[in-house]
Amino acid sequence: DPELLQDGTNFHRLLEFLIPDSGNQAKPSMPSEQELINWMGIDQEQAKDLIVRAKTVLAASELKPYLALGEWVAAWNELDIATAEGKGYRIDRLVEFDDHLAILDYKLSIPQKGSLLHQKYLAQLQIYQTQLSRIREDKPSKAYLVSAAGELEEMNATP
Repeated sequence: DPELLQDGTNFHRLLEFLIPDSGNQAKPSMPSEQELINWMGIDQEQAKDLIVRAKTVLAASELKPYLALGEWVAAWNELDIATAEGKGYRIDRLVEFDDHLAILDYKLSIPQKGSLLHQKYLAQLQIYQTQLSRIREDKPSKAYLVSAAGELEEMNATP
């Protein structure tokens, strides 16, 4: 569904814009509906939905350690990584803690465990973890799906 894909892309863009990382800790406040309409080329209803989704994620207590300043050692939004062969991937958010790395993958919703889509996301996160273990041998990683409803689900993706 192209509209659903665009909603997901807009959700990612807004979270990247709002959530601080090591490179930019002074993030702006939530854009207005009109600013989102102008920036993303969406209608007012889509802008309202997008604001609600972003506010829900930002307010979720379970997500605070991954999103809030001071909880992590370092963090990166939309981080590009590559395999040894040069195939590229983009991690929505990587957060470094004292004892591990956390991979966050943003989704509008988390599919039912065991479903084909859930298995697809698990495979995607396994690739990320494999590449991170090659790049960062010093820390294990954990992988999570984050939904627009503010849910956090560990994927147990370690290969």
